Amino acid sequence: MELPKETVEQLQNLFIAANRPEKEIREDATSKIQKFVKETPNSIITLLVFQNLKAIDAGARTLSAITFKNLVKDSWVDGDEVENPIPSSDKEMVKSLLLNFILSAINNNTQSQLMESLSMIGKTDFPQQWPSILPELIKQMEFNSDIPTLSIILRVLHSLLKKYRGQEKNNQSLTELKYILSILPTPYLSLLIVSNNNNNNNNNNNNNNNNNNNNNNNNNNNNNNNNNNNNNNNNNNNNNK
Repeated sequence: MELPKETVEQLQNLFIAANRPEKEIREDATSKIQKFVKETPNSIITLLVFQNLKAIDAGARTLSAITFKNLVKDSWVDGDEVENPIPSSDKEMVKSLLLNFILSAINNNTQSQLMESLSMIGKTDFPQQWPSILPELIKQMEFNSDIPTLSIILRVLHSLLKKYRGQEKNNQSLTELKYILSILPTPYLSLLIVSNNNNNNNNNNNNNNNNNNNNNNNNNNNNNNNNNNNNNNNNNNNNNK
């Protein structure tokens, strides 16, 4: 989804102003951001896409991610007290984009805000209303060998599954856990094996490097000793003359 240029400029200016130290400017910008969120169609999608743009101010990016997270917190679950409920079509779009945006996050600040958002969505929607997220995570596990990326994937997985920790057992939770256990263990075990092999390879490489360094040091020491012996011999020969 591509945002109109005027929307990008409008949001960037508002978020930058909302970070200004002057109270009046900051409060006016914050009020306009809240108005944008409430009155603009698809505002939750706009915020999510905006924070992932490359060429925007860092402070504006972080504040956009925080605004997105707060909107999820306040309006994701429908209820009588929700002032601006998020349309179902917007929710589906957010769920289709969120994981990729977490993996491609520009910095840790925005990534942590998106992770919190995913955790809140997962608490209410996973797995029944978000059946695609677990297969998507498994696909990322199978096609990624990059350790930092795999670490993020495991953190996402933890944020989805932690709701079952200490949860009272009932038919719904048992059915959900049965579904999770039917598809997750095999790729998860494969990931652990790959990670262990990578660690072993790294250790072997380090050992080889250490051995090479030791050999080089020994060779250098031997060469130095030989040079010293030669110098001593030359000195002795000169003295005999």
